Amino acid sequence: MDHTPLSLKLFLNDLKQLKPPNQSIKEIEKISDQKFVGISEKKVHEIHLLAPVIDEICKYTECDLVIDIGSGLGYLSHMLHQRYGYQVLGLEMSHKFVEQAYNNQNKFYSRSKGHVIFSKLFIDVNSVNDIHALIEHHFGLNRKVCFTGLHACADLSVTVLKLFSTMDNVRALAIMPCCYHRISTQEDHKNNIMTFPNFPCSNTLRKPFEEMECTRFLQIPFLRLACQDSLDVYMALTEVETKRKLLGLMFRAILEDVAKNENCSPRRLKRKSPKSNDAEDAFEAYLNNLPGSHALIAEPSTVTRAIDKPFLEKMRAKWSTVNTERCRGMVEALTAFQAVLQVVCENVVLLDRVEFVRERGFRCNVRRITDRTISPRCWALIADKKNL
Repeated sequence: MDHTPLSLKLFLNDLKQLKPPNQSIKEIEKISDQKFVGISEKKVHEIHLLAPVIDEICKYTECDLVIDIGSGLGYLSHMLHQRYGYQVLGLEMSHKFVEQAYNNQNKFYSRSKGHVIFSKLFIDVNSVNDIHALIEHHFGLNRKVCFTGLHACADLSVTVLKLFSTMDNVRALAIMPCCYHRISTQEDHKNNIMTFPNFPCSNTLRKPFEEMECTRFLQIPFLRLACQDSLDVYMALTEVETKRKLLGLMFRAILEDVAKNENCSPRRLKRKSPKSNDAEDAFEAYLNNLPGSHALIAEPSTVTRAIDKPFLEKMRAKWSTVNTERCRGMVEALTAFQAVLQVVCENVVLLDRVEFVRERGFRCNVRRITDRTISPRCWALIADKKNL
């Protein structure tokens, strides 16, 4: 017998209406001689599927130069030259990554020398003159440019949209945004809330956003939810993987709760923390790894402190109260509910950026690029100025 409340059924039906249309992705033949060293299969998957989309929009808008913003180790840049013949300017804020990109070029892509250039540059809305100077120095004048970026993190994707809108020689754009929860914030002391300079960024969303006082409830947790795994990923998990995921969520919740009680917040020291396992001693294994993977920030300062034994003991005490079947069942239900909500939250963020570009008189839409079960941030913002 179905005991689902009618209100929940109606709510889930409303969510279906708010989901973006389902788009298939085009399978692309991989290049066997492309050298990928030091990156994951996930990143390889993304590069193979984004590159032909960039080629498509460059041909449509007659662009002859691609600027790869956040070029990293340079693999997307090299593929764009190797497979499609484009000249590419890779812009990267990390000097270390620029050096590694040139090392890769010397080892694997010697034919791209002079055609694929990497330069250290932190991109912001004031980077117009720096970008023009780099283009002129390396590639000459009168170039038609396409901006691209794989994982344009936090504010970067909005910054790129602003640059696209103001630079006449930039005729097209194809970027994949991510890490929405890391966008910059401002304190509204009068109303005791957090605001976001770049969300919403469109007038279309800003007006109802202000009228409904959305800032009071669409905060960092909403943006973080937009970055979570999609329902597709959740449904594809095995029973063992689901259990492991739920334990990881419970462990993280305990960490944040204990830290909050000490007026702290946890900060990850490593890019990826050790994954939780489903063994009986999983929590102890998590605690053993914690001092090396996380630190605590004493709010409101930025001073960090190490996770010490007294802190770990408080986490053990908390775990002893929540390690029950009832709590695990509740976490599983909330995680499933979160997975259902995720796509709607991300859709709000993406469509806000689409409207930002359209309000400036340019075409823009959202296009699915990757397999969501491999790369959850599967959407790209595609824009152009052809005949405008």
